[in-house]
Amino acid sequence: MRDLRLDSHFYLVVLFLSWVSGAANCEIPHQINHQGVVRVNGEPFSGTGEFRFAFIDEKSGDAVWTNDGSSLSSLGFPVLGIEINVVGGLYSVILGDASLSNMIPIPSSAFDSENIVLRIWFNDGPNGVHRLAPDHPMTSTPYSFHSLRAGDADTLDGFDSSDFLSQGPNEVNMLIGEFVVAAGESVDMGDVVSFAEGTPTIKKGYLPAGMRALTDYNPDTSFTADAAGLDSSRFVIVYRDFGAGGVSRALVGGVAGDQILFGSPETITANFVGELAVASLSPDRIVVVYEDGGNSNWGVAKIGEVVGDTIQFGNGVFFNISSTQHLAVAALSENRFAMAYRDGAPPAARTRVGDASGTQISFGFEEEFAADSTYRISIAGLSHTDFVISYVDSLSDEAFVVHVDTTTNMPVVGTPTRFVREECFRTSCFATSSTEFIVAYDRSFQTGVSYGAARVGELLGDSISLGNEIIFMEPSPSEIEGSRLSGNRFVLALERSGIAVNIDAGDWLVGQKSGRQIDYISEGTFNLKNTFSIALAALPPNRFVVPFNRQNGHGEIAFVQIEPEPIIGIARKSGMEGGTVAVTLLVKGALSDSHSGLQTGTIYFGQPDGIVSTDEDGVRLGIAVSSTELLLNP
Repeated sequence: MRDLRLDSHFYLVVLFLSWVSGAANCEIPHQINHQGVVRVNGEPFSGTGEFRFAFIDEKSGDAVWTNDGSSLSSLGFPVLGIEINVVGGLYSVILGDASLSNMIPIPSSAFDSENIVLRIWFNDGPNGVHRLAPDHPMTSTPYSFHSLRAGDADTLDGFDSSDFLSQGPNEVNMLIGEFVVAAGESVDMGDVVSFAEGTPTIKKGYLPAGMRALTDYNPDTSFTADAAGLDSSRFVIVYRDFGAGGVSRALVGGVAGDQILFGSPETITANFVGELAVASLSPDRIVVVYEDGGNSNWGVAKIGEVVGDTIQFGNGVFFNISSTQHLAVAALSENRFAMAYRDGAPPAARTRVGDASGTQISFGFEEEFAADSTYRISIAGLSHTDFVISYVDSLSDEAFVVHVDTTTNMPVVGTPTRFVREECFRTSCFATSSTEFIVAYDRSFQTGVSYGAARVGELLGDSISLGNEIIFMEPSPSEIEGSRLSGNRFVLALERSGIAVNIDAGDWLVGQKSGRQIDYISEGTFNLKNTFSIALAALPPNRFVVPFNRQNGHGEIAFVQIEPEPIIGIARKSGMEGGTVAVTLLVKGALSDSHSGLQTGTIYFGQPDGIVSTDEDGVRLGIAVSSTELLLNP
């Protein structure tokens, strides 16, 4: 079992907060902002962790609140966890925020007793769910710190009181941690700081939101086929390289700062490939499926092991011994994937599951899910056994989504659910949880009216229930690719055609799901014109890349960051590379006293270059309460 460390502190979000003494006398709120740092094998954990929370009456042992509203009697912990994205070890969640999946509000009655403790369970994946002990007593003090040690994991150890200090007699707390300055960096007192890419060390400033880079991934004529994210900074592209005779290639890329870096392209097959698709099974393993033009267009699957910025492919395995078109593939687990495709003999749309052991593949039985007139197939993996397929019927232009259960070796295909009655030509579906997904699609009517829209789908037993249609673009896009970013957020990459100035522009759109409702929260353009054959790879929690082709056939890729890098806090002293710097953490109610020349009562913002100023384009820090002090209120 791996050595897990969870370093954590939390504080209460009070209904009223003053920078002078007396904050502790405020009424206890119905939300708690919990923050911490997760370490695995002694290193800051990055990725998605699953957390469970409960308030326990210490005297009776009863749970007065759990994050999902479930009882603790059956499993001993809440049934449903909350997926929290951890970046450079840092995580944050607001307990009681009902906009989050598997989170219910905290009732006012939860704190009727004076013996309430917070109990936490953590699951990093391989080690399963572990209760963190001891429980933490809840008090009316707005800021408190604790160390959590695992009862079941090897060790779960927190920052102790020397890591986060409460300072000043009866004044607002200054929450302080010490960090090492990253290689090649320096920090001045009063700078805002963030983690250097992929490290626990810090740098001055942060990367702002927006378009970060646009560059070639293949300067020769190519055709972008698909892309998949490996982790928060790496991805893989698969494409046909016509400059090398049309062979198919795979390329590992990574983002660092404002740059996109690439390894060397690896050949998937020297045969001509009609179609190909890729899915990430884990950060170091992918599956590629393709139509092999050198073998009568049969369907082939290959496992690729990612080592650094290279890929080592195993042998190809035929999964369909006939013409194979409209391929789609999705990961179900680290060792399992599902495919959907149109089969030429006998003609029908079929699905099949593959199990990987190393680079070896074994397949389950093949099963038909739709007629031969099926195209624009997309697939979303929900769990180890369940996935959904969206597709369009070319005869009726109707669009359907169908659930497939693979509990046994023979896929069980449910009854297709129609979500568009007419005039649909493209779809993209992707999972948002183990039971929910989003399907995005276009509508183009003969009257000239057209638009792009999305709907939330939910798996209810063997059936599918769909939410209302939520329009995101008018007129309709020419291409749609979608992917989950983190939590309930997702991104769509779109080709926008028919605009007089920006012909075939490339756009992106970020949405957020809340129950069956979808809100579109930000958007932008990654390429002004001549955008073709787009793909999409999400880099959770807040970045993505869009490979595409220009009219000249060159393969290009855009890198977009939808929100600024998380700011850790404000440096309390200057430091050079390798030096240790104390940082006032960016926590609501903390007091940063490392400034000069502030105007009392003025709101200040942290800028990407690390400077603190009144420029509202930066990230809000808080309000000046003296010429040297900021009351932080991000």
